[in-house]
Amino acid sequence: MRGSAAVSTVNAGIEAFGRAAALELQGKIRVNVVSPGWVSEALEAMGRDPNKGVRAAVVAQVFRKCLTEDISGQVVSVTH
Repeated sequence: MRGSAAVSTVNAGIEAFGRAAALELQGKIRVNVVSPGWVSEALEAMGRDPNKGVRAAVVAQVFRKCLTEDISGQVVSVTH
């Protein structure tokens, strides 16, 4: 998909930042990254097949779970 190289680069940076921040802030706060890939609603807005993405509501559920779990420094992938 057009623009995938830029998106992949940004995602890799965010994941690395999350891991590094979790190490630096260990014991103070938890830092995790929620990584959904393509979100259905965004794909639909771009005129693409929304079935190839994950619904925003599912991403939100994973985000909320990260707030309640005792985990840090993780990249949590979201799939359908």
